[in-house]
Amino acid sequence: MARGRPLLHFMLLGVSLYAALAVCRRHDVGATETVVVAVETIDALTRNWIRTAGRAPSPAEIDRLVQDHVDQELLFRAARAHGLHRSDALVRRRLIQNQRFVEVAKDGTPATDAERLESAYRLGLDQTDRVVRRRLIERMRQLLWADASQPEAVSFPNEPLLRLSHVFVSRDRNGAALNEAARRVQRELEEAGLEPHDAEVAALGDPLQLPRDLPPLTARRLASRLGAGFAAAVSELPTGRWSQPIPSSYGLHLVWLHERRPVAADAGEAPEPSESRHRAILEAALQRLRQGVDVIRYDRVAPP
Repeated sequence: MARGRPLLHFMLLGVSLYAALAVCRRHDVGATETVVVAVETIDALTRNWIRTAGRAPSPAEIDRLVQDHVDQELLFRAARAHGLHRSDALVRRRLIQNQRFVEVAKDGTPATDAERLESAYRLGLDQTDRVVRRRLIERMRQLLWADASQPEAVSFPNEPLLRLSHVFVSRDRNGAALNEAARRVQRELEEAGLEPHDAEVAALGDPLQLPRDLPPLTARRLASRLGAGFAAAVSELPTGRWSQPIPSSYGLHLVWLHERRPVAADAGEAPEPSESRHRAILEAALQRLRQGVDVIRYDRVAPP
């Protein structure tokens, strides 16, 4: 056994060097990374759209759903590359809590939180837990937005501003009963004839970090907060009534679109400089993340 240890050390060194080279190659000019969008993923995105919109998505809408899925994956990978899966306190706490449910005490001695955390990493829970994934994606967005103090050389043409209110139904809280819970909230809103300003609305739905009444946002900025599919659906809503449940990165939303108005071209200044600035930074960062990425998409082929 002793004679085998040098060989083992050599193999471990080789693995470490290979991993280091793989990380370096990601930043080389011409380096490529692959995001695979499986048939099952596209089917799931399509089914979720049908459940909430009540109709099949168009090819353009499917393309937007797939692009949003790819962007989410790129943000997730970037967050891990920045080490956020180890540095973020909420992520660590979530992983420790998960391990408490599955751990087996050694010799009757419970594991420490540090041991639980390392065990979670070894099991890959930081990559498979949906709450952790969403947290890392949001943290990566925050890091990109924090760059707003840097000079901005990115500009976009004027887009309509969407002002909306929404009632949120959480995927984490409702699980498999998510759609049923959203439909129940929708019935309560419609049967009581409630509008966003009514006090009873505040008691419906689940809490979310975003306010119920959002300031006027472009669809691009709305997508950066709640996903491209959500923004696309809201962009097509009529004003002055509650929508069907619309999916986002966090769950389902009943949306009331107050108004859709253009940005004044001669206003002299943007109506929301910080929102516009953050939106531009996020989109520019996503464009950089997309560079050198091969997207392999498997669509279901109809039988001849």
